[in-house]
Amino acid sequence: LSLGRPSVRPGSKLFAVGTDNPDIEHHFLMLLDSEVIQNKRQDPIISALRLSDHVRDTHWISKEYILCAVGRNVSIVKVGREDAALKLKNTIPICHDLIREIAPRPNNAVECASGGFDKKLRVSNLVKSITLHEQAMSDTIGSVKWHDCSNGVLACTLDYGGLQVFDSRIGLSKPSFKMNTGKPELYTHCSIGEHLMLLGYGDGCMQLIDQRVEKKILLRTEDPFVDGIGDIVFNPVSNSIVVSGLSDFTVWKLDSSTNVATAWSHSEISKNKFANKDGYSISACFLDNDSVLACDRQGYAGVYRQGFG
Repeated sequence: LSLGRPSVRPGSKLFAVGTDNPDIEHHFLMLLDSEVIQNKRQDPIISALRLSDHVRDTHWISKEYILCAVGRNVSIVKVGREDAALKLKNTIPICHDLIREIAPRPNNAVECASGGFDKKLRVSNLVKSITLHEQAMSDTIGSVKWHDCSNGVLACTLDYGGLQVFDSRIGLSKPSFKMNTGKPELYTHCSIGEHLMLLGYGDGCMQLIDQRVEKKILLRTEDPFVDGIGDIVFNPVSNSIVVSGLSDFTVWKLDSSTNVATAWSHSEISKNKFANKDGYSISACFLDNDSVLACDRQGYAGVYRQGFG
């Protein structure tokens, strides 16, 4: 099974991950125990739910509910309190084409932002199944994320290299910040603090920008192990970043006083037999403040201790 982007249950060692290959017959969302994976005891899969299409993205919106981008729809899945069984509660049509990424709004998971191949940024009310805001874009939307430090601030990247930031409280008709980075294949981003944003590209390049300084790149570097960046996750507690995508994942430590990041570790997966396999990629996130959880397209899931100290 080809595994997509994992999502860790809040305050738990459990995580959800879906199968992301659109070309296979059966598609699943699975709940797994990361402690079983670390101890290599029995099967780590606690429960599984068959879905109608491949899983593009996954987020926990509470300890009992998971939000999934399934093809062009968003599905709400309930996790049983006693048996942890997965049960499909509702499926909501969101996009006219495949979704790239969804983002439940922090502290208000009723609202969900989405973007993908239909080139429209949306904010939807999942309870009422209605679109609250919608804005057409000039290219495919690669990533959609709410800003952690600001209520209602939403950012998206466009494949041609564009970045747009909106204040959703006044709609999506006009961005508060707009930038053409001049580099195509801009597939992902993450916010670091209130003003900084790290951008990830399909050739392994990363660029750091400050939204207060228009059209200026503060830092540009290439990930030494990830050939094509598909996702970037920042952990503000450990001040670390995990970059994942084609061939490997890399953990970076950030010096907040200088905004300089140093490569801390990688999995060495890029050196193994899968390294030359076309399309081999990894999706990684933080399991906790000292561990990285990684899932790959060969069906493997692993936990990597970092020893930040």
